[in-house]
Amino acid sequence: MAGAAVVRRLEREPCELITVGRDRVDLRRQAEVEDWMAEAKPDAVFVAAATDNLIRAIDLATGKTLWSDVLPAGGQATPMTYEANGKQYIVIYAGGHHFMETPVGDEVVAYALP
Repeated sequence: MAGAAVVRRLEREPCELITVGRDRVDLRRQAEVEDWMAEAKPDAVFVAAATDNLIRAIDLATGKTLWSDVLPAGGQATPMTYEANGKQYIVIYAGGHHFMETPVGDEVVAYALP
């Protein structure tokens, strides 16, 4: 389904996931984020902070959406990545947000990457 769509899309691309720990970059400090982005030079980022309940993979060179999926509730959370048994996953907590007026939920959604 949606996770399979990400796998199919990324299988066609020479890709590598680049992550950074909270101990290295504080997302509340814009300068730290910009410095890390300049150093790591990722090709794409996963974003889910909009009010349309979508999670997206965005190509940083073109700004185009490479992939998206509808979350069961608002995705006002930072996507996380983890690896298990040689497989990498993107995970997000879809909990919604009353201030942003997105649907409230309590689901953790995971997408498998190649």
